[in-house]
Amino acid sequence: MRPLPEFGREILAPHLDGFNIIGCAIRSKEMLYFLARRDYRRTEQFRATQEPPDELDLEKRVLSCFLDEPPGLAFGHTALHDFELPWCAASLAPKPQFVCVSLDGLPFAIGSGEAGIEKGLAARGAITRLRRVGAHVYAVGTRRVAYRRDGREQWHEHSRGIALSRPEEALGFLDIAGFDEQDMYAVGGVADVWHFDGRRWRQCSFPDPARLCAVCCGGDGYVYVCAQDGAIYRGRGDSWAQLAPATHALPVRDMVWFQDRVWCSSEAGLCCIAEGRLDAVELPAGVQVCSGHLDTCDGLLLLAGYGGAAVLDHQGWRVLFHGSD
Repeated sequence: MRPLPEFGREILAPHLDGFNIIGCAIRSKEMLYFLARRDYRRTEQFRATQEPPDELDLEKRVLSCFLDEPPGLAFGHTALHDFELPWCAASLAPKPQFVCVSLDGLPFAIGSGEAGIEKGLAARGAITRLRRVGAHVYAVGTRRVAYRRDGREQWHEHSRGIALSRPEEALGFLDIAGFDEQDMYAVGGVADVWHFDGRRWRQCSFPDPARLCAVCCGGDGYVYVCAQDGAIYRGRGDSWAQLAPATHALPVRDMVWFQDRVWCSSEAGLCCIAEGRLDAVELPAGVQVCSGHLDTCDGLLLLAGYGGAAVLDHQGWRVLFHGSD
């Protein structure tokens, strides 16, 4: 891969002006994707009425970034309409693709010669997260639903055998992660932790009645779980210990394993967990403003948010671009 440039406003403007990044995914070290949402606060209608529009009326965009192309050809975008609160991830199997799914289960995929909106999932609950585990993209949601994408319009219901929670219960999945596809954890709700051992799902005991929001399976053999109040736990199966108390700061958006540690992102910045200790990450000012979402693949850590995007590899942090003013 050639040295990474910082892309200027003249290159990003046709694709990102008036939009905020709400997700990111790495397909390879040369192919990055960003999910963006129109910033309604900049519209004349909002300035006049101060009333936010319906989420379905806000255009979303999938930005493709090809780092092996000349800067003028590096970006493209696809507009998505009637997509409510989509989540995104990149698959390696059955094809390398970017995939996003809306809250109500409407998928869009692009890559490997395909692009388009697909037939919606017959989901039993709202979709609350997409993550790649192993080579496949998995979707999880409320009421403890989980699906694996096996191809175009092919979503295998992976949560059979899990007791379906009642709508009024504070249960359901907000995240999923795995050491591989035969050893996965899904978390959410109040202390709702489930483990898949390659054959079946089993509910795990959890020590505190915490509302859980994120999970990461580390290269050190531990599972890391974050609560919405900022408390962080480490363990696996039915054995868990709290690593960090509640902070009541902005909730963690993503947790990933990269360079022998867990990275946790929020709009406030990054923190890392290494050797059982949680530490804030001091970032260059130009990188700090990119805080929001994380993905990792192919030796890269991608950080993206309202302020832009940056990557970390063995050479250190490099800004890709900054968001529109």
